[in-house]
Amino acid sequence: MAVGFTVVLSVLTTLIGSLDYSRSMAAYQRELRQDQDRLGQPTIYAQVTPTVLVPPKPLSILCRGTTGTAAQRVLLGYDWVPMASSIVAPAPTAR
Repeated sequence: MAVGFTVVLSVLTTLIGSLDYSRSMAAYQRELRQDQDRLGQPTIYAQVTPTVLVPPKPLSILCRGTTGTAAQRVLLGYDWVPMASSIVAPAPTAR
């Protein structure tokens, strides 16, 4: 009985994890396209704000861990580079 429950629980966890991974990958691809389009629009260097996007981890299907709550996007500016403590803080406004 316990083995059957464990197998069913493992299958359900993997199924739900794979659905979550697929949704995360689709969101990553969408944000990547939007950022690439946005980088093509500026006409002066001060308008360029590159973004570092972190793709979802394939092994998140088995164990989500902290990747669901970790920063998946980091904004950079020509006058601002985030430090480890400022990654969770919002980017400063333009001067």
